[in-house]
Amino acid sequence: MKKQWTISLKLKLFTSLLSILIALFLMLFSFDVFLDGGSTAFERLLGFIIHSIPTWSILTSVAIAWKYPQFGAWVFIVIGSVLSYIVFNANANNPDIWLIFLIIPLPVFGISALYFTINRLEKINK
Repeated sequence: MKKQWTISLKLKLFTSLLSILIALFLMLFSFDVFLDGGSTAFERLLGFIIHSIPTWSILTSVAIAWKYPQFGAWVFIVIGSVLSYIVFNANANNPDIWLIFLIIPLPVFGISALYFTINRLEKINK
């Protein structure tokens, strides 16, 4: 039997793709550890692993949210809130803080809204 490409499934694929793109974007920031010239190889590797924690948490959340979209919605609200806190505290005196907010935490809140929509569509279609 051929799989039906419902709106819910298309939206789930789109949301998962966006989530993975956000995770890859955040992973780029992990590579700044290797620019530090005064660290040993072990310290750099440890720093890379620590800086990659947000990426792995997002990828794990995407995997779980495929089966349970409501979980994904709430987790992405938490991730967006944590990223907002980090952005606003790290850039308190930066006049471009709103641009940084638009680039990093706001898409995560949008992904959360998409997961809420997927959850609602799946409940309607049952």
